[in-house]
Amino acid sequence: MTRPARKMKPSGIPWIGDVPTDWEVMRLKDVATLNPQTHILLNENDRVSFVPMECLRTGNIEKRERLYSEVAAYTPFLENDILVAKVTPCFENKNIAIAQNLTNKIGFASSEIFIFRQKSINSKFLFYLLLSEYIAAIGVSSMTGTGGLKRVNTNIATCKVPVPPVETQKKIAEFLDEKCAEIDALIAVEEKMIAELKSYKQSVITEAVTRGVPAAANASRPLKDSGIPWLGSVPAHWEIRMIKRIFHVFSGTTPKSENPNYWGGTFSWITPADYKTEDKYVFSGRKSLTREGLLSCGLTILPKGSIIFSKRAPIGAVAITKNELCTNQGCLSCVPKMALNEEYFYFAMSIFTEQFELLGAGTTFKEISLSDFADFLLPVPPKSEQSEISNYLNKKTEQINSVISIKQEKITTLQNYKKSIIFEYTTGKKGI
Repeated sequence: MTRPARKMKPSGIPWIGDVPTDWEVMRLKDVATLNPQTHILLNENDRVSFVPMECLRTGNIEKRERLYSEVAAYTPFLENDILVAKVTPCFENKNIAIAQNLTNKIGFASSEIFIFRQKSINSKFLFYLLLSEYIAAIGVSSMTGTGGLKRVNTNIATCKVPVPPVETQKKIAEFLDEKCAEIDALIAVEEKMIAELKSYKQSVITEAVTRGVPAAANASRPLKDSGIPWLGSVPAHWEIRMIKRIFHVFSGTTPKSENPNYWGGTFSWITPADYKTEDKYVFSGRKSLTREGLLSCGLTILPKGSIIFSKRAPIGAVAITKNELCTNQGCLSCVPKMALNEEYFYFAMSIFTEQFELLGAGTTFKEISLSDFADFLLPVPPKSEQSEISNYLNKKTEQINSVISIKQEKITTLQNYKKSIIFEYTTGKKGI
């Protein structure tokens, strides 16, 4: 039996189009209060939930317990309130969740989080409204601030949203709960498989850079103790050397940002934000320097085939330079002292991240010093074997990465499907 066509009317909202005739179009602040006043009757030593922005994820809040006296200056919220990260990129990533199971039924949120409390709308339906793409578009368009850190404006509360009858809201929310849970379960399966593939890739790299290419001819070759507890045994004919015996190691720097004569030239300038280990090669950065900027702080141009290592935020991101470039002080540059295969050393540095991190120090964020990095010991096979290992790993990791890419594409497809059904049902394009 064919379902009769739904009667629709113009919503007056261009990115939504028509909505069912029994739906209303209202301002967000008419159905929910932004950052509502919350009256609190607590003692200083009462324990409450606290949510910094990094603990807010899509549909999930990692709550921390604190004394009321420690967090009283933050924004309070109650059970069933909805928390929304207002800082980019967290807002675009839909870091939105409903507050549940709060200590003493109250929580306090970082100043980078909006609190929405439903007035005349189902809380779960409001959650899905806030997750929708059209709310995201409005929020992004209202962002203020400079550089990479921008914030959604409180004007988001004035945006218009489609509001169905209460019973319809409940049915849509229940349907989306079930459907989104199914999609999330499928995504979780793919994510688990990706994690397993990445772990397998790490084990393949570790085996090759510490024992050589797996082959029958290598199976019985003699080993020796490397003298490094976490490394164990290596082939007897390999050497163990400090990084500073293999490379010239030095740090970069940053010219004065307020001098326009230093910026926008032809010399690529790299920071740790310009690459990640999975990229393998780095060609250029988001910023560049003039010769005047280069000379102002004595920066050294790295030749092609050098290795860049991030010493903080995070420790251990590695890449090989494919062009001449220079770096900021967040990078350690490794220029070969001898003929070698840089790809072997790229792979070696990439899988010893945990050991590098153990050498990090600092309170705000950990940083590995130039001297600790330079003194770090690496296994060094003969050059011909370095090439053999890197060729093997290039082929093997490419195969694994190909499978990972397929699974990531599946995740993207599932995520897009989830976005589409949230849009279709919260705008009445499809009915329950």
